[in-house]
Amino acid sequence: MYDLKAEGLPPTEKFSRRVFHSAVVVGGYVYIDGGEVSWLEGSGFVLIPVNSTISIPLNISWSTSSVQQYFGLILGRTAAGVPVLDNQCAWVDPSGKAFTIWGGIATHQGEPPPSHIWRFSVDGKGGGSWTKQEPKGSTMIELGKNVRSTHAAWTQDKEKGYWIGGYADSSTDTSVSGETTLALPGMVEYNMSTGELRNKSTLPGLGLYGTTINGAAQFVPGFGSKKEGVILLMGGAESPIVLPVGVNSLIGRDFNSVYLYDTLTEKWFNQTTKGERPPARQKFCLVGVKGRNGTYEIFMYGGLSQQNWAASEDVYVLSLPGFVFFKASLPSGTSTPRLDHACGLAGKRQMLSIGGTDASNPGMPNRLFEPDPWKNGLGIFDLTKMRWTDKYDADAEEYESPDVVKQWYDQGGLESVAWSSADVKSLFIDESRLKSSDSDSIPSTAQPTDSPKSSSSQPPVPGRANASSAIIGGTVGGVVFLLLLGGLAWMLMVRKRKVVKAAKDCEEDEKNKVRYSGPQQLECNRYMPPEMDGGFIGVEVPGFRERMELSADRNAELPG
Repeated sequence: MYDLKAEGLPPTEKFSRRVFHSAVVVGGYVYIDGGEVSWLEGSGFVLIPVNSTISIPLNISWSTSSVQQYFGLILGRTAAGVPVLDNQCAWVDPSGKAFTIWGGIATHQGEPPPSHIWRFSVDGKGGGSWTKQEPKGSTMIELGKNVRSTHAAWTQDKEKGYWIGGYADSSTDTSVSGETTLALPGMVEYNMSTGELRNKSTLPGLGLYGTTINGAAQFVPGFGSKKEGVILLMGGAESPIVLPVGVNSLIGRDFNSVYLYDTLTEKWFNQTTKGERPPARQKFCLVGVKGRNGTYEIFMYGGLSQQNWAASEDVYVLSLPGFVFFKASLPSGTSTPRLDHACGLAGKRQMLSIGGTDASNPGMPNRLFEPDPWKNGLGIFDLTKMRWTDKYDADAEEYESPDVVKQWYDQGGLESVAWSSADVKSLFIDESRLKSSDSDSIPSTAQPTDSPKSSSSQPPVPGRANASSAIIGGTVGGVVFLLLLGGLAWMLMVRKRKVVKAAKDCEEDEKNKVRYSGPQQLECNRYMPPEMDGGFIGVEVPGFRERMELSADRNAELPG
């Protein structure tokens, strides 16, 4: 007989907080993995890393107070050698029968484990088992050069997982020592079908440095070049690569604009937003869902305000292709301030919020011991009605865009969009359909589809090419291309070592400061330039080496 509390499942009446976990929907169940849990024990609290995986069924209805009777508890993590990590990501396998975890930071600032890719295969009954994924081909080299980071933005399409930015320190990767903290530019792309792991540039396009910390990403199907989909990145902060000890050097990103990554052309763009924009924040969660009439809505809940350091209880929705924000009008007392939580689409139209903390009790670990006002740390949000409830409805109707969203489009709101460029507009508006459409849906949009592999004949988007990609992909002849391949193989072997050395050089030699002028240089500045987007907005940084609360993984585009 095992102790449920010791396995991360305290009784409902003693439950306090669940934090730093990931959650994913696979095979009709929500799986909660990683992170830590706290509960009331006598006159105090207990906080432990969660050494198990928990499942919650979605084929039956339940309430947050009674759901624990349906919980599945999957043990065997230690026996399989799977590390216990905070702030990892979880990508659903294309088969729909597994998920992959990637990245993360050692719990309680411990020593980081070896960097491996782990796969959890579900059994269709709320259980499953772990296996280590062996790299294929050059993927071993990629694993060796990627510095594992945490607090990144992550998302996925139907085949690939994406991990954008984050930061690295001695608790995320063995190559980082002492008090060194690195904000990592670039993006890791993992093909779950082939096992291929690739590094992608985030410059030009993603801010000044190509870094992102504490933000969130959402894959949006059906838009983009040939309707292959785009990744939308928003919120959080950016930073020069070297984060000085004890200095808040992060600049918050507001929601006046969002970043877009076209997955087919591999180019970054920026698009302005309108409507009831949220105040700048970090550590929020996102859930995306396709509307019936050509829209795609992204719901955002909670987060830590970068203005007053208070946790938010607000829910916003960003509707595409209008790039317009709406704030949910919530009855008083129905929502709770929350950050460090995970969210997922449960059933057809409900957002399930799992865990999280409230910043009203500042500092770590204090805020992990304040009892959660929601039973078992769970909340359910009806995305159509925009209302919180404590009951999950397995028979809920199909999602429809909220009335306020439909009214905006019905009143011609799409015509008021100020597109940042013709390239961005072409990712979302199919001009060829403007004159031929006779439907009641939004006639000028590229209709979102369930599959990102649309057969549309829409041509690729012309845009600002990444300089490296343009040279390698378009102008290099056969001989030069072979030389580049040889140089790339050498670079992959030494890049990781050079990153750490460069970081140390920045710390030791203040007389030779290097201005960041592209993806091939480390930034040694101790301040943030005033021309950064959004101006200076403080961002929560580690206190007692507290997690910056993001996601983790070895990252991309480090200087070579």
